Amino acid sequence: AVCATPTGTPRPSGLSLDGFHGPAAAGDYVVVNLTFRDGDTVLSSGKEEVIRIRPVLSFRDGKIDFAALEKHASREVMWVVHLAALTGLRKSDVLKLCWSHVHDLSIEVRTGKSKERKTAIVPIYRELREFLATIPKRSTRTLTNTEALPWKTGFDASFIKAKNKAEIDKHFHDLRGTAATRMYRAGLTVREIAQMFTWSEDRVERLLDVYVRKEDLLRDRIRRIDELETRTSSVKPAVKL
Repeated sequence: AVCATPTGTPRPSGLSLDGFHGPAAAGDYVVVNLTFRDGDTVLSSGKEEVIRIRPVLSFRDGKIDFAALEKHASREVMWVVHLAALTGLRKSDVLKLCWSHVHDLSIEVRTGKSKERKTAIVPIYRELREFLATIPKRSTRTLTNTEALPWKTGFDASFIKAKNKAEIDKHFHDLRGTAATRMYRAGLTVREIAQMFTWSEDRVERLLDVYVRKEDLLRDRIRRIDELETRTSSVKPAVKL
């Protein structure tokens, strides 16, 4: 294991590095002291490295820190981002969504990619319902720009500018992975997710392999290794006098 400890040069605010929380902010350069350990045994220490702190953000696993994006994006851009992450709808379908598509129990909209032959049906669960209630009804369209008009142009430029300033190395379509991960972890089947997003079941399987199952597999392996270390450390040989 590698433990990085700040040496005190420089010391801005907000560092998050391998579990350490100290005074440095995303984008800052800090000097860290690297310590290499094998369990409780220190193998080497004292090596200093200069690193740049990057924000801990992921559109893939559902652990999205929207706060970093919100610092650089308008609330209208964030409405689009949040709704995409909560529904899994494509950007074009999110932007064209009308209040008439929002029913008591579901959002139902014909998808543009299918040339409106397929309908995405997203159940309105509690978090989604609460979010929809925060959007003012300024138009027949659910989402509007800063001038309270339906989005026609300008969203892509605004989103890319904000995510670049926040140093988020992801794309808007990664929000679909966030939504699918949420649904899968909630217990929905592959078939249900495919029907909801108008995808093939094979595509959902591939997405889950990339976004969810790899992480779950790694977490399970880590858990078993940690449990072994706990068992072996608790059984210590008797000390000979």
